[in-house]
Order: sequence, then structure tokens, then C-alpha cells
Amino acid sequence: IPVPYTVKIEKQVPYPVYVKVPYDKPYPVIVRKPYKIVHEVLHPYDVHIKVPKPYEVIKHVPTPVKVPVDRPYPVSVPKPYHVTVEKKVPVTVEKRVPYPVPVPVDRPYPVHVPVTKHVPYTVEKRVPVEVKVPVDKPYPVYIPKPYAVHVAKPVPHTVEKHVPYPVKVAVKYPVKVPVPYQVVKHIPVYEHDHHYSHSNHNSQHY
Repeated sequence: IPVPYTVKIEKQVPYPVYVKVPYDKPYPVIVRKPYKIVHEVLHPYDVHIKVPKPYEVIKHVPTPVKVPVDRPYPVSVPKPYHVTVEKKVPVTVEKRVPYPVPVPVDRPYPVHVPVTKHVPYTVEKRVPVEVKVPVDKPYPVYIPKPYAVHVAKPVPHTVEKHVPYPVKVAVKYPVKVPVPYQVVKHIPVYEHDHHYSHSNHNSQHY
């Protein structure tokens, strides 16, 4: 497929990840240290050398003295806790006795009480009696019927509202898409000649 623009092709060349840098490797070198040499000279006679006698020097050296100090340490203190104590409650226990036990029981006996009777006495009796209650006579009442009312609705219109913060609005941008076309190797070009007629000019020039 022909491409209307140049395309660069990158060729990947393998190369080592680490770059080798030449450096001097350390090697052990023996370095001689100076040492003492005692040179004794033998004399045929005695040589007295004055040597100072040592004397005592009192020097106060501060030494740390440890003083026993009571340090605080954690002590477990028993906390009060709830203890349930069982109290003995006297409970009656029924026990069967194999012999009869006389129980004193009050026996009923007749008691004469004088009662006064009121004779005769009045008794109320309800008798149904028709009672006429004045009632207003019915009269016609006019009730308005609902009717259709035409309400004119305004045309919807835009309302601008000021927002105190920025609002992102999606905007569509035109994107140019490359259109594939065929490459023409050679296009013939004809110059206009005044000697040809109008018909020849239309047939040959394009």
C-alpha cells in the first residue's frame, strides 16, 4: 500500500547491558616497616649511669560509687470482684403423718337477721312515644361544573446561571484522517493551441 509520507524504520542492534570500563586492579605490595636495632658497645671498665630513683606520686582518681536507690517496679494490686454468696432460705417441706391429726374447723350455723321489705315500690317502665322533630325541607342547590381552561405555556428558553467553579465541557475537534490515493507515474499535459477548433480543443484537452 503506498504511503503518502516517509516512514523511518529503526533497526534494533543488540548491545550489552553493562558498559565495560577499563580500571586498574589492585595488587598486594610489600611495604617494609622500620624496626629498632640495639647496638651494644663493650667497654673494658665499668660505666656508672645515674638512674633517678622513683618516688611516690599521689593522684586522686575519681571512681564511681554506686548508691543503692529504690527503683519503682510494678506491683500487682488485687482488684475487688463480685462474689456470689448463697443465703439459706427456710423452705417448708411437707411430710406425711401416718396418724390422723384433728384440725379445728368452724361449722356453719344459722343466724337470723331481720330484713325490712318496702311494699309497694315504684318501677320505671319505658313507653315508646312518637316525638315530632322539626326538620328543614330540602331545596335545590346549584353546584358549578368544571370547565376547560386554556393555559398558554411559554416557549422553553435558555437560562444562564453563573457557576463559581470551572466546568469542563467536552468539545469535539475535527480530526483529519489521511485518505489513501493512487500515485500516478506520469500525467500528460497539453498546451492550448489557438489553431485548433473548439471541438478539437474539447476532445484533446482534459
